[in-house]
Amino acid sequence: MSIERDGRRFLLICDECGEQHVELDFSEAVEFKRERKNGWRAVKDKATGVWADLCPDCAAGAAAHMEGFDD
Repeated sequence: MSIERDGRRFLLICDECGEQHVELDFSEAVEFKRERKNGWRAVKDKATGVWADLCPDCAAGAAAHMEGFDD
């Protein structure tokens, strides 16, 4: 899972590079991840079928081996 608790805050963590975005509560972290304007994406690896949450930079570079951009 790409949302982890750190004390009283929640961290949205890129599964590829480890970039973090801090939110104050879990629902804010989930909402931030789902808002497409932020650039974060949930994608599925074509070869393994494993889902990953990616930051904007990693999502941009993942198009060749990922599918299923989560709306």
